[in-house]
Amino acid sequence: AATNWPVMFALPGHGQSIAEFASQQTELISLAGANGWILVFAEATQGIDSYKWFASENPNLTQPYVDDAAFLIALAEELKASGLNVNHTRFYLAGFSNGGGMTHFMASKTNHPFAAFAISESGTAIGAHYHEPYDRLDPDSGSIVLANVPLPWQPASRTPSASRFVSRSMSMTCG
Repeated sequence: AATNWPVMFALPGHGQSIAEFASQQTELISLAGANGWILVFAEATQGIDSYKWFASENPNLTQPYVDDAAFLIALAEELKASGLNVNHTRFYLAGFSNGGGMTHFMASKTNHPFAAFAISESGTAIGAHYHEPYDRLDPDSGSIVLANVPLPWQPASRTPSASRFVSRSMSMTCG
């Protein structure tokens, strides 16, 4: 039987084009090739203030609202339907900075296709929430609780580069 390839989506930070972000991810690209997984660089919408992920359901922003959560879900569905031999249960999402906020926002949703998440150099998504108590058979039941808990952060001099963090996190998950 042919291998079903895992897929990792990598989201750049605010202001980064896909070309700029991908050019900084040589280690991540090498890991993907060496470990047999497909790496997808997804680009945020270019709006009034450059490239920006909308990690919120609040359309009251400085530029027209774009439903980036729906875009990422549609992108995953397109890959599933493409005929590529991808493993539908091994889709992963990783993000840096604003892309990390988008990753956190996706993790707070119940209708995403991702098996795991890796967030680097980011806070939490504004307005991200979860349901408490959580019921896996009825994930939208229960009270809505805001998940505005800051993620751990260390000064840049003590942390590995963003690409190394994401690579390590994803290789542990995919390996």
